[in-house]
Amino acid sequence: MTSNSQKYFCYSSLIGCEINDAKAFAEGGNKHALSKLGDLYCYEIGVFGVLKDESKAFKGYSKAAEKGYASSQFDVANFYYDGIYVPKDEEKGFY
Repeated sequence: MTSNSQKYFCYSSLIGCEINDAKAFAEGGNKHALSKLGDLYCYEIGVFGVLKDESKAFKGYSKAAEKGYASSQFDVANFYYDGIYVPKDEEKGFY
């Protein structure tokens, strides 16, 4: 049986788990898993069968940012500042 801490590590780092399990953990509201899925959609091509999708990356980062995850707040700000997927807005770029 897997402990909760092992599950947490798995789903927040995506090491040793299935992508669908990690997605379910993110959908449950875990800010670390949301951010990691954002990373996968933003940067990874072919990892876990995930193709680059900036709209999904932005959604994952936004949800994690709303939960106070600083790394994702920075990512959301970069999306706005650079005009990636969303209209360029330098004011929102200072999230």
